[in-house]
Amino acid sequence: MPANQERLALLREVVRSEHPRSQSALRAALAAHGVAVTQATVSRDIKDCHLEKDGQGAYALPEDIHLARLLAELADEVTIAQNLLLLRCKPGSASAVAAALDAAALPELAGTIAGDDTVLMVATDSDKAVRLAARIERIK
Repeated sequence: MPANQERLALLREVVRSEHPRSQSALRAALAAHGVAVTQATVSRDIKDCHLEKDGQGAYALPEDIHLARLLAELADEVTIAQNLLLLRCKPGSASAVAAALDAAALPELAGTIAGDDTVLMVATDSDKAVRLAARIERIK
């Protein structure tokens, strides 16, 4: 993978895990992971990744903001069964929620299947299912 693609992948990971609120905080987080960049590079990377500010003023990926909006409006409860999770949704909304989950490319999620008001989420293992459920509860 080219260096700039590795840097952008790290930037996405940092945005998801550390929720930086400024370019200087983003630069510091990247530096803590061994990637020193200039302010101009961070600014360009923000544009390339289409980062936006979320409701709390932190940088976020557009797909994460979209997922958060859908979960807040349409998702009800999450039930865990080993590495499977059932997400109850408003009637007729499960396919939109599943598509947003898939687009977000969450590391714990292998994939989804949607019905009318239920999304079946397949986590990569039982521990990740618990983390995924907690992430969804935090988001909504």
